[in-house]
Amino acid sequence: MEKEQKGYRFTAFSSPVIIRERPAVPLSSFVQEKVDALWQEAQQCREEGRLMFDGRVYALAELSDTEVIIEERRYREFFAARLDPSLPLAVVPLGVMGGLTCPEGLVIGRRGAFVSLYPGLWEVAPSGTLDSVSPRDVLIRECQEELLLEGDEIICGNHPIGVMCADGIYDFVYKIETEVSIGELKLRVSRNDQEYSDLSVISPCDLLVFPHKKFIPHSAAMIRDVLGENLIF
Repeated sequence: MEKEQKGYRFTAFSSPVIIRERPAVPLSSFVQEKVDALWQEAQQCREEGRLMFDGRVYALAELSDTEVIIEERRYREFFAARLDPSLPLAVVPLGVMGGLTCPEGLVIGRRGAFVSLYPGLWEVAPSGTLDSVSPRDVLIRECQEELLLEGDEIICGNHPIGVMCADGIYDFVYKIETEVSIGELKLRVSRNDQEYSDLSVISPCDLLVFPHKKFIPHSAAMIRDVLGENLIF
């Protein structure tokens, strides 16, 4: 089932979706040179110790309510496509987002000042770039790395509830729960400045009236129009 409103589209999965990888078409030498030049220029402008990592990431190739086909890419291709939309780069960023609820509400994180995209804005926490063919494994790892949750503190559905598209970015969406309080989560994250500068919660009664302009677009859409209907506290 597909739900579409201005600025976003949500494809809901009524049954477990099939996720399949296919080989990506290599970039032409001209496009590859442009991508490499943009990447090197951006890296040279960053402070020492704040360099971006050109890791393996996955792009969306095809999407339906029964199957998702993905292709392996490098992060620099996504970065170049956003920096210069005129480049003929057919790469569609694909990530994961978790609607994580703790005893106080829906957990949100404020992105650090040095992240490459949307610094200082809030987002659903955890979230991350898809760098594995298993979105659930990526999301659990993000819970452990970003929020410092232990494996036995994370309750995550086996399958995504759907895929959100907003601002040209697609994300697998999962529902996650933890019994760890927001106070304890904030304490843990304060010891780890890699991703979030702050954590907070949105209480159940505020899911439809939160300050969405302070959030990255796909998180705002997910909270307002997807999680508001699907989360049970």
